[in-house]
Amino acid sequence: MNRKSIINKTLIRSSEPGEKVYELRDSKLTGFILRVYPSGRKTYVCQYARGRRISIGKVAVLTPAQARDRAKEILADVTKGVDPRVTKLGKKAHSLESYILKVYASWTRVHHRDGAATIARIKTNFFSALGKYKLRDVTPWNLEKWRSQRLKAGIQPATINRDISDLKAAFNRAVDWGLIRDNPLTSVKPIKLDRTPKVRYLDDQE
Repeated sequence: MNRKSIINKTLIRSSEPGEKVYELRDSKLTGFILRVYPSGRKTYVCQYARGRRISIGKVAVLTPAQARDRAKEILADVTKGVDPRVTKLGKKAHSLESYILKVYASWTRVHHRDGAATIARIKTNFFSALGKYKLRDVTPWNLEKWRSQRLKAGIQPATINRDISDLKAAFNRAVDWGLIRDNPLTSVKPIKLDRTPKVRYLDDQE
């Protein structure tokens, strides 16, 4: 399904997920698109040339008006010969440390009950090893090395899995906000935990 309508809050609420991804194109601003996934996730997209698109963000994060304004900015840049993907990534090339402290921290403290604790864990666990890396330069190998060091230090696998989950969530949000194209940590799998119950034998006194 691919039809034109004015993208507003009413349209977003009424757009039910289907069996496949579908798009609703804005009838007023050419190139402004609402994309609806079978999972129910909805995102804004700007198509600025044939076969060329850029994600604006999730419906849960941006209002239709905010997304429309961003689409207008992107389309205006294109008329000036500016590639929006290069501009988007170049201007906001945060290090992990600056992204967490200047961007992610304020958002997660508002939207998550344990947001402050999450930020504290990320700072404690990752800044010394990865804090100076640009977001786009962090690799699965970096995280594997970090994980191996933590295991050697005697940190429990469940704790390591939780910490990596915290970092992955931060990177997912960076993708949603257009700071990086993809989450480089998607391929990092959690450590398998041994959930076999331990058998305890009674001693003579018991």
